[in-house]
Parts: sequence; structure tokens; C-alpha cells
Amino acid sequence: MKTLIFRTLFLRPSSSPSPFPRLSLLFLHSGAGDELHRRRHDSFSSSSSSSSTSSLRRQHEEESKSVKVSVWWDFENCHIPAGVNVFRVAHRITSALRSSGIRGPITITAFGDVAQLSRATQEALVATGICLNHVPHSGKNSSDRSFMADLVYWIFENPPPAHFFLISGDKDFANILHRLRMSNYNVLLASPDTATGVLCSAATIMWPWTPLIKGEDFSAKHYNHPPDGLYGSWYGHYKGVLEDPFMEVEQVASSQPDESMELTAKPRAVPKAVVNGIRQALYSYPEGINLSELRTELRRNNVIMDKDFFGYKKFSQLLFSMPNIVKLVPPPPGESQPIVLGPTEE
Repeated sequence: MKTLIFRTLFLRPSSSPSPFPRLSLLFLHSGAGDELHRRRHDSFSSSSSSSSTSSLRRQHEEESKSVKVSVWWDFENCHIPAGVNVFRVAHRITSALRSSGIRGPITITAFGDVAQLSRATQEALVATGICLNHVPHSGKNSSDRSFMADLVYWIFENPPPAHFFLISGDKDFANILHRLRMSNYNVLLASPDTATGVLCSAATIMWPWTPLIKGEDFSAKHYNHPPDGLYGSWYGHYKGVLEDPFMEVEQVASSQPDESMELTAKPRAVPKAVVNGIRQALYSYPEGINLSELRTELRRNNVIMDKDFFGYKKFSQLLFSMPNIVKLVPPPPGESQPIVLGPTEE
């Protein structure tokens, strides 16, 4: 039912005198008109608010496009597979980023012992916009110190927001990646299949290195939400289900092999060159090294492994077959892989 509102309007003549000092007019006014007016006003306010929100969202999207992407490629740890055109490396790294909606300007720095790259490879990388940063192979600690010095300078020059994209499977970088993430840098990662969970867990997005560099697959795994929160992030927002990085590494429950595991092929003699290569690698790490890092070290030293690990099917089973050369101890707290130790001198 409509409500009637009484309103009185007073009219005062402006010129000729009148016996009536003023004229009072009484109107019967429907309240529905006021309600309609209020609704129109509210609708206009809502429309203005919606338009403002949409404008802010577009502005935020445009700002996110300007967030820089700094790519640090450890080419000794993540090498270029045989048959891959070196001139396509920069393009494929860029394509992987764009496929995940990362649109900012990109710089790529390849670091490591440049002497390990052929002259043709060096020229192809430089020609396609990749900067080469020579880190002499004078011991792991000196290489790490050189990398850290460069990184400290980069952090000084590039406060967040910024994307830090590391291409490496070296677990030693886990600490600095987690610290960068806690400082609101968006950590991106490309790693080989042997990357540890503690390294991957620092990344928002991770790409498997081999299919990326071969141009076969640019799909990524999402391990975390952006470091600056779910809403209004500089780095966008992923609405899918996050994956668990600790579920994707080889799990070894104890330091003893599973006696119930039957080998489908009879183990073969392990070449002496492989045995010596393992012994030499462990000699360089007297405090031990995990399975993934040991395999990386062997590849770096050109120690060739059979696809089936000489009939043992698993790298860990191969190591268990060498009790006089290696010793495996259970994983330390927070890790998922056992530590491999060399023989101790009595």
C-alpha cells in the first residue's frame, strides 16, 4: 500500500500587494516517488562503484605487466640436451613464462663455468639476448660466494615486486629462495626431475626443465599462492588446486633395501669407471650428499649410467650394492632423500 505524505508549499508574491500575505498550498504526495528516487540513486552509486572497481582492476592488471622477470640459469645443473637448437633457448624460456600469464619484461643470465660451453654455444646464447656470467670452477664454495655476491647486488637494484626465476636443481639454493619469497619476491623455478621437495616448495610456479627446453610442454606446476597474498597481488592469482612438492620425490623409508623387491633382470657388473666416479664424487663431499645431488655431480663429471642402472632398476639400489664404497643414512629432518656417505678411514 502506498504511503501518502503531506507537504506544504508556501508562495510569497514578489510585487503587488495582496490581502493574503502568503498562499499556502497543500499537496498530497505519494511516498512511492521518493522510494523510486532513492532506488535510482542507489543504482547509480552501485554502478559508479562497480565501474570504479573495474577500472582499478584493469589498472592493477596493467601494473602487473610491468613487473620485471629476472631469469638466473645454472647451465651446469640444467644443461641443454643434445639435439636442442641453442638459438631457441631464450624463446622457450620466454614462452613458458607467457603461457603462465607472466607478462613483464625479461632478462636472462646464464651463470657457470663458461669454459664448459663451446664457442658456438656461447655465441648463440649471446646473440639471442642471454647474458653470460662466468663463475670459475674453483670449488663449490667459491662458486656459491660469487653467485651470492651477484644476487645481493640484484636485490639492492630490484626491490619487490619482481619475479625471480631460477633454473637449477641445486638444493643449496633452497635457503635463499625461501628468504626471497618471504621478502615478497615471486619465486619461479625450472628444475630437472631430481629436484628436491625443499627446493620446489619455495616456488610459486615450477616447470620441468627437459620438456620446457625441448619445447615439448610449457605446462607448469603450482606449489604456492603468490607471496603477497591471495587478493590484490602484484603477481596474479591461481584459482586451481595447489600441488604438494614433497609428494614428487623418491621416498626412501630406511637405509636398508627392500628385501621383497625382486629384480626383473639379473644385475650386471658395474664398470670400474662408474665405481671410481662415485668414489671420487663422494670424496669431494666428506659430510655426505643426497641422491639427487650425487646424480647431478656424476653427470657433471661425465660418469655414464645405464638406463636400468646395470640391472638394479634404481639408483639407490645400485648404491646399496656397494657397501664397501658407499653408506646410506636416513634422511635428516625435513628432507625426503637419504644421505650418501663415502667410506670412512679407520
